[in-house]
Amino acid sequence: MLNVGVFPFLAVVALVVTLWTYVAASSASARVGLRPLSSHWTPYLTDAGDATPHAIRAQTWLAEHRDASVDVLAAFVKHASVSADASKANDVKLAADALVKYLRDIGFNDAAYHELPLHGAITASCGNNKAKPTVLFYGHFDVQPAVQPPNWKTEPYTLTPSEDGTKLHGRGASDNKGAGVVPLLRAVEAMLRTHDDAPTALAKSRGAPMAPPGEKLAGVTADGEQLAKLCANSALPSNVKLLLEGQEEVLSPHLGAWLAQPNISELLRSDYVVSTDGMQPSLDVPGIMLGNRGAASIELEVSTANRDVHSGMYGGTIPNALHVMSAVVASFHDAQGAVVVPGFYDDVVMPDEATRAAFSDAAARLGDADTDLTLALRGLPGGTFGETSFAKHERRWLRPSLDVVGVWGGHTAGGIKTIIPCRATAKVTARLVEGMSARDTMRRIVAHAESMATARGARLTWRYLRPDDGAPPKDEAGEREAFVTLQGDGSRVRSAVSTMLSDAEATSSKEEIPAMGTPAFASSMDSTLSQAIAATLKRAYGGVKPIWFQTGATVPAMTLLSKNVMSGANDRVNSLGCSLPEHRVHSPDEYVRVEAFATCHLAYVDLLYDISQRSREGSRSGRDASEL
Repeated sequence: MLNVGVFPFLAVVALVVTLWTYVAASSASARVGLRPLSSHWTPYLTDAGDATPHAIRAQTWLAEHRDASVDVLAAFVKHASVSADASKANDVKLAADALVKYLRDIGFNDAAYHELPLHGAITASCGNNKAKPTVLFYGHFDVQPAVQPPNWKTEPYTLTPSEDGTKLHGRGASDNKGAGVVPLLRAVEAMLRTHDDAPTALAKSRGAPMAPPGEKLAGVTADGEQLAKLCANSALPSNVKLLLEGQEEVLSPHLGAWLAQPNISELLRSDYVVSTDGMQPSLDVPGIMLGNRGAASIELEVSTANRDVHSGMYGGTIPNALHVMSAVVASFHDAQGAVVVPGFYDDVVMPDEATRAAFSDAAARLGDADTDLTLALRGLPGGTFGETSFAKHERRWLRPSLDVVGVWGGHTAGGIKTIIPCRATAKVTARLVEGMSARDTMRRIVAHAESMATARGARLTWRYLRPDDGAPPKDEAGEREAFVTLQGDGSRVRSAVSTMLSDAEATSSKEEIPAMGTPAFASSMDSTLSQAIAATLKRAYGGVKPIWFQTGATVPAMTLLSKNVMSGANDRVNSLGCSLPEHRVHSPDEYVRVEAFATCHLAYVDLLYDISQRSREGSRSGRDASEL
């Protein structure tokens, strides 16, 4: 006989089960929404492709524990590690501390934080087998500022999946936490956990977690100690060293001096350097980034009087500083946008014809859709601009550019103030290519600007600005960030970002201009490293032939590491990152495509094996050494 009193109990049980199922499903969906995209995590290395069983196991482990990779990224994104914002200095340090703890938990027991002016850097290593090649991987854990909504549709420091699950939004989700650093570290962890000598329990774990802000950092885990033993025994196919910095987004102003120290350059000495701060041209076409433009910036000021004056009383009798500055900056280019500053192009070195042909092939495969789309979105015609004698891709990759990035002066508050402004300021940035130096380029710009200003009855002064290495002073509101002025005589003056130059601070353009800036970087198509990256990408993209390309952006570490760690051997330095042009890097609503995030994990496993095999068998061998 059925006891009717059981029905309420069964109903409660059913309700609990239903709620648990819903919560579990919602949690998984809210975490990443990866299930519809599981095919992106399918290991592409197979026995048929002559891959080692270990590499296949490592890729399989990453696929099986892909949700843990997203959890690591989510915790990392929570750290608002904005290097350009003095108020976020503690957040940058907390991110570094969490990263050091994470590295130790995945086997890098020598992971260490190094104090540098402004923000520090992290070094670590796994393996020291002299018979194996050593690869130094570079990345950065700082990010660009993120202004809260309405600019962002999601919370910048909370990793948020798109509704269709194809994107993961958050500041740093692409640059460089999600499209480089996390995939690399998870790949190394996967190779250690699935190694033949690893205890079975290590492979069953989903991996070490990353500590979010505010979580107390404990000692190294038991898994971390086991993984460290594997590192000590050089279990990876190639020895791995790491350099992760916290000031890349402010152009690494103190990294070069630190790397130049003999003990640091020796600590990081390696056979190859691979930057994770790189990009892919698109989701469909892989590419090897052979170089990037350098950068140099300067601030110019023109003054016409010792104070602003009444425009009615003096209008038409003394020069207006804003008019003069407008004439100065307008004189930098011709009507088509080519730079006409005397000598600006004199030192430019173009690549050889083979490289230019490879870049032309890349441009043909990619098209100019991104440039034309950007112009179209702003309601502008997609016409020709710049040096018309060079193709668009050459203007963006191989030719220098000069841009005014800010101009101000006079009355900018509400209403009208009838004055003739006595001062006007402009910030100017030049993108440099091979052969150009920051010193000579800035000297030419200043000389031209001074001649234009002097001809109009004005005085020109200039200065460089860079983040200070000390605690920044604040204004009355406690909000203003401090910078150091590097003047022509080499002296250093502290000032606030938004202040105008005073006569005491300003330096005449006749003084020597210091060498402040980052030179361009260029690697080689024929190098062992470039060929290894090309072969890896070809496999990762299902046999699609990679293109050779460059980027107009600047990654200071590429040049600094080549000079200070690799003795100028650019052919042993390159990049493999998975950021895409569409990822809105440095913009609101930054994201990483889940497909790119997944591919990056698997590719780093492949690359370490490819480099190892090429080292054993000769530079042009390696798996799948067919023509690229």
